[in-house]
Amino acid sequence: MLKLIRNCLLFVLVVFVTDKAFILVKNTAPEMVQDKRLNDLFEGKINKDLIILGSSRGQADIATWMLEDSLGMSAFNLSFGGSDIEWHLFVLKCLLEKAGPPKVIIKVLDDSFELTNAKVNGFRVDLLYPLVKYSEALEQLIERGEKNRLLSKLLITHQLSKNAYDMRTPPALNDTVLFYGAFPAPAHAQIKEKDKKIDNQIIIYDSSTELPQKKRAFQQFQDVLRENNIKVFYVIPPSYKPLNHKFTERMRAVVIPGSPLFAYDDKDPNYSCDAFFHDPVHMNRTGAEYFTKDLIRFMKKSLTTEE
Repeated sequence: MLKLIRNCLLFVLVVFVTDKAFILVKNTAPEMVQDKRLNDLFEGKINKDLIILGSSRGQADIATWMLEDSLGMSAFNLSFGGSDIEWHLFVLKCLLEKAGPPKVIIKVLDDSFELTNAKVNGFRVDLLYPLVKYSEALEQLIERGEKNRLLSKLLITHQLSKNAYDMRTPPALNDTVLFYGAFPAPAHAQIKEKDKKIDNQIIIYDSSTELPQKKRAFQQFQDVLRENNIKVFYVIPPSYKPLNHKFTERMRAVVIPGSPLFAYDDKDPNYSCDAFFHDPVHMNRTGAEYFTKDLIRFMKKSLTTEE
């Protein structure tokens, strides 16, 4: 019996000693991701006047460098493709905790599934897997059932996921990404022939399909902004389809009264021009710059009125 106990204790000791060797993988994995915006976020390095939050539309459809030049504010894009309002709330809270409040937030709204179920958008736990070195990432993985709290405290290997073992050197990012956090589409990329047909069918927005957790996150998002005295602009960028006016009306109803909401002018023929789009959902760089000019005019008017 004593031999069995001794062997068991020896086995446990070997497991724990071997497990601790994986701390090198844990600490190295964050340096192996290409997009290091979350690394910088968790380390408090993103201290800007203006922050853009959204999904891939936030990444592609707003020319961050134009906002910086025209508004005289330092700007950074913290939009992540495939992300939803719960993710944006998480990013906002991390930003406030690590770097303090920006002056202005641009929240890009997804027409028409900002508050409804959308398979393409969700909470980007996959972006957190290589970043468990940071307590903010690990805690979110635990809270969302991706990791067990007790096992995470006991074992380094439990904290890690398969993509944490990818030790290849990531490709270098260009200056636009490094300076502004933006991933713009090519300037002259054009929507493919098969996607050129615009569906003019009128879409009825049904607020009963909104998810309680997303509505709750949206309200919390607004509460955080108000508590920290942050000016917010809600923005609906163009898609290669008609603007859903019922969605716009619904968003005007759920934002805090007085919060500026900017939806593109769907009577402007350029916003139905295929030369402005990279695909049916995202603008190319030429289109993004055209849209950003309109957004800047709207923001300047609102900011000037408040002075």
